[in-house]
Amino acid sequence: MLAGRAALLDAHRETTDRRAEAAGDRLVVLAQLTVHDDERRTLRAVLRALRTVRRGALVVFPARVLRGAPAERAAVAELVRERSLAVVIGVAPSALWCVDAHVRRDVPVGAGTDAGGRVVTLASLRVGLLCGAELRRPALVHGVVERGCDVLVTCAADEPRVAAAQRALVLARALDCRVPHAYVNAVGRRDGVRFAGGSRLVRPGDEALPGWRAARAPLISGRWLSPSTQEQIA
Repeated sequence: MLAGRAALLDAHRETTDRRAEAAGDRLVVLAQLTVHDDERRTLRAVLRALRTVRRGALVVFPARVLRGAPAERAAVAELVRERSLAVVIGVAPSALWCVDAHVRRDVPVGAGTDAGGRVVTLASLRVGLLCGAELRRPALVHGVVERGCDVLVTCAADEPRVAAAQRALVLARALDCRVPHAYVNAVGRRDGVRFAGGSRLVRPGDEALPGWRAARAPLISGRWLSPSTQEQIA
């Protein structure tokens, strides 16, 4: 009975994928990874995620995943090109690296930055970029959205002590700005800091979508995003 139910779910997902792809919608994948002090181990997790996701997806990683070494960037860029992906990934200490077939750009985030240059077009999708601490700056968030974006992306490195507050802010910013909001946080421990997970995708008028609530375990999951309707397609 369980096997039959699983087969039906798989068939439903395949049908949904075909319909969404035919409509020109984009798949947004939250790659909530376990990070480590061992940089090579973390990079292997990143590359494994990129090999796993569907071709053509926008893949969003947490903040401070990469150290920014040329070899790291080259390995990620090669997979992005091979699989026709678009990627937003955090680079220590305070930048988000945006890469697709045509774009390779570091966007500074955090203290001392403003809303300028925060909307990047990746594979035809306009992505507004934030870090976790900036969810507490509504004027900045609104400034990013006013520049025109299909999805707001927050790449975070948030600890358990701020997890409850961040959950409320993720929902608040989606409702304030009326655009889908993808929040991606790491799990694991790096440089003595433990991360809380809790990645989620919120659309205006919704609670956090079920399936994005893993707080302690790695999560790689996705939803179709229609830029024309700014809706998630289940």
